Amino acid sequence: MNGKKVMGTAIVLVLAMFLIFGCTAGTKTNLNTGQTTKNVSLSFDETYLGIGGTRLSTNEATLGDEVDIYFKGLTGFKVVDGNIYPGVSMDVTDLDGNSVLSKGNMFGDVTSDGIDPATIEKSISVTLTTGDPMESGKTYHVKVTMWDAKSAMSYLESTVDLKMK
Repeated sequence: MNGKKVMGTAIVLVLAMFLIFGCTAGTKTNLNTGQTTKNVSLSFDETYLGIGGTRLSTNEATLGDEVDIYFKGLTGFKVVDGNIYPGVSMDVTDLDGNSVLSKGNMFGDVTSDGIDPATIEKSISVTLTTGDPMESGKTYHVKVTMWDAKSAMSYLESTVDLKMK
């Protein structure tokens, strides 16, 4: 086979996989905060950081703040008997990679019992309460992973480097 034929065959195979599996993937970055969200099969309109219901325009917070990571327009979960089964985890590390916080599935019962898709389509958030062992003047890497418990290939991952004032 010549190179053009091999390349054409590879492109056709990739396109066929996307059509067969309905896979959507992408990355969006909030240029103000640096928050980057990658998704596979799950879709979202936007993600952003907030404190007390106010959207942040930077990636800075003060120790003691409750920082919310918002997901708006979240769709793409497999619906089973009218419900979806999302899971979410959060990991926080210092810039050397040392774990500061690791929360497994924060949705527990929701992941096993399911919820109406409309519950999270408009907006859902995960909250990080800043404080000990975090320190002022340091930056921490925050990673939130959301997945579909009924579809192994559906997830999103949102990361941001959060500067503590």
